[in-house]
Amino acid sequence: RRMAQVLEAGENEDLEDLLICFWQEYHIVRPIQRNPAILLYLSLDRRTANLGVARLALRQVENAIP
Repeated sequence: RRMAQVLEAGENEDLEDLLICFWQEYHIVRPIQRNPAILLYLSLDRRTANLGVARLALRQVENAIP
């Protein structure tokens, strides 16, 4: 979360999500807008993952959280 605060410093935009790429995996970290202290985390196999679908799924999960 500290890294997200550093990245947001001086910007007028909130962090939507953070993508971390390894040779065999993708990791997506997404803060929940209603409560930025809560982060959603998703780990994907890079060979079979679809990043667009994964980001859409995380957005849907976020919207389902009350």
